[in-house]
Amino acid sequence: MRETEMQVKYKKMEMENGKKTDDNGKKTDYVCKIGDTIIGVSVTRARSYFIDRAKKIAEKYPDRNILPGKPFSLEDAIKLLKKKLECINESNRYSLENWTKQLLHVWSAENDISDKLEQAFHNLERLEPELVSNTVLLITTTTGTACDFIYMNDRKSMQNEQCYVGDNR
Repeated sequence: MRETEMQVKYKKMEMENGKKTDDNGKKTDYVCKIGDTIIGVSVTRARSYFIDRAKKIAEKYPDRNILPGKPFSLEDAIKLLKKKLECINESNRYSLENWTKQLLHVWSAENDISDKLEQAFHNLERLEPELVSNTVLLITTTTGTACDFIYMNDRKSMQNEQCYVGDNR
């Protein structure tokens, strides 16, 4: 790893549409080097809370307000990827790190979600090629409740149980 999110350097944002953007624009999570290629990496998570799963998670983490939701849809996948890809493109515009590619790493809680993310990315490649032109998508699928800490924003949630990573795509 070359730099973490707080170490990556960016140009000052310029006037856009007559309005100055703030200096806290979209950031890349970290920068690494693979061979001679510098890569910017952005990370996100994808999951849905089904009714039965939400009950188990709510019991395990009673201090959180976890409500049951709907299954993760193709529309959810497109919305998530578009949001992240737009951030990546903005980060590319202002970075001083000279990376040549971005990697979007998505942690996925289920195989079905991974399938939808992959389908959404291919749809975006076809429909909005400029949005994905500089980005490689990596999806890591996890299974089991031992991996729930990945999807929580709290280090206390980490378990001593083994988290199984199903597959990378």
